[in-house]
Amino acid sequence: INRYRAKQRQPVESDIDDVESMYLYRHLGDLDAVFASRSAEDQLIDMFPDDEVKAALEELPEIYRLPVLLADVQGFHYREIAEMLDIPIGTVMSRLHRGRKGLEKRLHDFVVEQHLITTSPSAAGEDA
Repeated sequence: INRYRAKQRQPVESDIDDVESMYLYRHLGDLDAVFASRSAEDQLIDMFPDDEVKAALEELPEIYRLPVLLADVQGFHYREIAEMLDIPIGTVMSRLHRGRKGLEKRLHDFVVEQHLITTSPSAAGEDA
């Protein structure tokens, strides 16, 4: 029983480059031939309407960008991302946290300009 359970916990090993592209392409659907030579990740980022969001995503290190794209854009669960990237679930969670915090820092001014949030008086005083 213990060996069976241990075997069930072992992830299926695949080449990470093949897995990332396969999952992203599958969920992007059919794309124009113009995009054929570009990576699935680049095509996914291009679907964002604002250049600031695209730039913020592209500035993130890849180890944080991929989990953020897979979880927040594509809607994959932590376990699925862990299997795709062949990393523990805890690592997925920490990379998502760090990636989201990085996006938050990069997009704060943009979000304020778009009137999606307002800055508190104490936060505005800290910048001065």
